[in-house]
Amino acid sequence: MKATLWYLLGGLEVWLGVLAILLGIYGMLAMTRTDSVSALETLACISGIVLGIGLVVDAVQRELGKRVKKNMKRLGNPLDTPTRPGHA
Repeated sequence: MKATLWYLLGGLEVWLGVLAILLGIYGMLAMTRTDSVSALETLACISGIVLGIGLVVDAVQRELGKRVKKNMKRLGNPLDTPTRPGHA
């Protein structure tokens, strides 16, 4: 149950990130059709895009980090064994 909840939260984080990116891009495209664009509107769109990218990258990095840690436990740390034969 706990793992399912974490997967749902990770999926929600990715979904919110993608939504923020799309809203930021839509806002930028909508601003190209108007003559008067304030700096605050531009900043809001750029911030949405950057924060959305941050959310997606954080979720993916966290999931990959968990998988790497699980594989390191299962397979062992490759740095613990010598890489050259005959090296003691």
